Amino acid sequence: MFTDRTMTNPLLDIIFEIISTGEHLKVHELASRISKNNALPKLDSDPHKELFKKNFLIMNALYQLQNELQLNGYDVHISNLDIYLQQRVSAHTTCNEQALQKVEPLKDYYLDWNNYDTSREEVEALLNGFWKRYVSHVPMCTSERSHLLKKWQLSEHFCATELQKRWRQLAIENHPDKGGSTCAFQQIKREYEQLKGCL
Repeated sequence: MFTDRTMTNPLLDIIFEIISTGEHLKVHELASRISKNNALPKLDSDPHKELFKKNFLIMNALYQLQNELQLNGYDVHISNLDIYLQQRVSAHTTCNEQALQKVEPLKDYYLDWNNYDTSREEVEALLNGFWKRYVSHVPMCTSERSHLLKKWQLSEHFCATELQKRWRQLAIENHPDKGGSTCAFQQIKREYEQLKGCL
């Protein structure tokens, strides 16, 4: 569908209309508004790739709008938890504008159309990388830690060897090829990363 880096993103206009209200939105809220407008056809038969491609188009459009609107005195703030458009207060360089001039790997990634048609393996690697980064930055509360220790049958002061052994047991029990489900296996993997962060 998209093979040229200069291809026009079909979501540019609808995303501009949505964010031009000045409302603050999360990425999933923006995606929901786009879906309600039936602005996107089915992009892939594989559900992982479908989700990736929708997210790619949304982020690509946001970064294109950020570049375009900056020239007109507007800042498009982009983060997973807060997306909004605001008019710049002064003609002087703002903190946001200075931030836009920095090298932004995420922005570069989403503006490169070569990344749109990604293989299933690459999508899974990106999702796994996201979860690893996510769990390493989100501290566990005491009750959540206690719950996981009980679920995993680990002592309060478990060591790396105990955790790895238990991981292998649970991985075999929950693996889709051994009668488990993909969802349960992914959950166990996320919990394993969380518990590794407690060592």
